[in-house]
Amino acid sequence: LGHTEGDRLVQVFELLGFCVQMHGFRMRTFFLRFGLLQKAVGTWKRGGKHVIVAGLRLFRTVLVRKDDFYRRHMIQNKLFDPVMDAFRENGERNNLMNSTVLDLFARIAEDSDPLIIDHLVKRHGDRMRAVTYVPTFAKILEAGRQGSE
Repeated sequence: LGHTEGDRLVQVFELLGFCVQMHGFRMRTFFLRFGLLQKAVGTWKRGGKHVIVAGLRLFRTVLVRKDDFYRRHMIQNKLFDPVMDAFRENGERNNLMNSTVLDLFARIAEDSDPLIIDHLVKRHGDRMRAVTYVPTFAKILEAGRQGSE
């Protein structure tokens, strides 16, 4: 994507995030009907890092709603896979993308939603165990272990 087109995507993601916050039920129907999260995640590979960060912020905004429909949708469509891929590709660099992903997963650890934690541990547990420079993933793995007992 060109720089201008990437900037437009960032603005679209910010607008969608605002709409999710202000118009909960209507936006949920709109998001699910038109597959907007899948489309947003699909643009990450084509956009620059600023597009990925904006997409991650949208992802977090949707996740913070604590709406089971959104959460099941994210799990069914494997939308955490591109998040983990972006984190892995970024490496251990201390930059905005790394912070945004860690913030997303810190929120997941804080919320302790068993549905999401179980999914993450089963699907991405090995990747999470490999990250030792922050305690965020260890908290999710611990919550997953406690949930399975």
